[in-house]
Amino acid sequence: MQASHLAPAGAVPAASRMNPRVIVVAVGVLAAHAI
Repeated sequence: MQASHLAPAGAVPAASRMNPRVIVVAVGVLAAHAI
């Protein structure tokens, strides 16, 4: 998956701490576009 340029490694843990649902939605969107 090409998410390195969309979300830096440091932003993922920070976002998951603030709102875990954001990660779930982001993964779902990336998966939908990857198909």
